[in-house]
Amino acid sequence: MLIDVAAAYAVLMLVLWSGNHISYRMIKNRVLRERRWDYNICCGTTDGGGINADIVQHAELPRFELVRDVNSLLHADGAFETVLCSHTLEHVDDPEAMFRELQRVGKRVTILVPPLWDLAAALNPFEHRVIFLTAASRHDDRLPPFIRYAPARWLQDRLGQRIDADTRPVAGAAKHGFALRPLFDALMPLVWGSAAVLLKLELPAGPMAFAIATGVWWLSKRQEPLLG
Repeated sequence: MLIDVAAAYAVLMLVLWSGNHISYRMIKNRVLRERRWDYNICCGTTDGGGINADIVQHAELPRFELVRDVNSLLHADGAFETVLCSHTLEHVDDPEAMFRELQRVGKRVTILVPPLWDLAAALNPFEHRVIFLTAASRHDDRLPPFIRYAPARWLQDRLGQRIDADTRPVAGAAKHGFALRPLFDALMPLVWGSAAVLLKLELPAGPMAFAIATGVWWLSKRQEPLLG
């Protein structure tokens, strides 16, 4: 019984990773490569080619701008031809207010949000304040419908809200010049898939594979202290 539960959990982790990887990596990277983005707000660790802005400096990026208030940007109306805001609006209390501000400074605004099929992100109670009711990740010049994520707000009001930039390295690794976090993240499908198969076949290596998968997952979530 315990083996079956562990195998089902490994399969679930594989499914969650796959959806999150497509949403946060494949779609996001494709949009970043599409053009030079004049204003890449809440950039995390990504370089949009123009001004890269965020409320915290997660990495050393060219033309970085520190933002004090996402609802009151220090730029003139229509200052930018293209604005990109990736996986950010789900974190804020009032996405409509922030989106209006993006439209004020940008002539064309593209946003990326967690689609409902990316369950690991859409239902993340430690980071997100709203749930977007959409199956699409990308939206150009429009804000998709959303609902307040009441349980997550209750939890965050008590424990604090976690904000995590996608590709920050594993804690300590940056000191030695290694970006281990992306490597651990890339290992997710292999380790969880292997654990699921070995557990289902009831092979002796199954529990060990499950332990390794859990360890790799934990390491992938560790992070450096924020810069700046």
